[in-house]
Amino acid sequence: MGSNPIISTTEMTRASGDRGPLCFAVSVGGDLGRPLSGAVVGCSWEGGASTVPTRGERKGMSMDATTGKALMRAQFKAVREELSVGERCAIDEAIARNVAALPEFAAADGVFTYLSFGAEVDTRELIQRAWEAGKTVCLPRVVPSTREMRWYAVESFDGLVRSSFGVEEPPDDPSREVRPAVFACPVALVPGLAFDREGFRLGYGGGFYDTFLPAFPGTSIGLIRACQLVDRLSVRDIHDAPVNIVALEQGSAYVAKPAERAVLGRWS
Repeated sequence: MGSNPIISTTEMTRASGDRGPLCFAVSVGGDLGRPLSGAVVGCSWEGGASTVPTRGERKGMSMDATTGKALMRAQFKAVREELSVGERCAIDEAIARNVAALPEFAAADGVFTYLSFGAEVDTRELIQRAWEAGKTVCLPRVVPSTREMRWYAVESFDGLVRSSFGVEEPPDDPSREVRPAVFACPVALVPGLAFDREGFRLGYGGGFYDTFLPAFPGTSIGLIRACQLVDRLSVRDIHDAPVNIVALEQGSAYVAKPAERAVLGRWS
């Protein structure tokens, strides 16, 4: 890695002279002991303002530790609901394209993904792409009274059952249960109410992904809209687990491990 790996967005603005989205990229190594390759990719806009809202722009939303996760969840749900159905669809299609373009997704033989529910980032297009590419798609089923999920291979959206949370799950068929370790290049698509630029997420409070992610042997990808991205989620605990990649409508960003963050700087 060179002494100055960051390609400045300001420098790219001067070079291009065009208005519109500007991408930057840097090469990085592995993250959190999991395989990563390629580059950090993100976008900002000429003229100074980032396409990703800053914390100060988020309508006075407090991010300090006293706020509490419960209040933060309510706030981010409200932010998410402010988008119209049409806006969400357009954003989610862009996120799906960006995820599909990742080399980790292209190389994956197993895709461990949530099935989107309500106003979550839609995963159906990515699931369909995975099936068409011959990948094994695995959906989670919550183990009652635990923080664990079991994963089952599915080949269509037919035959799913409604859980007590209202989410569609695969039936409890032992012959279809699979574990991530059986795949050479698994990826996980991870939901959240918010993500930060270090890969940490604000979930729904069940702790299922905080249990799942530390043991996942592949690459984890957080799917989030830019209006739900913050610089740093200050309300964390020891069980919170970050993802390897955060995918937005503007692009995707590989998350560096702590020792590399000082070198790589922030996203720009």
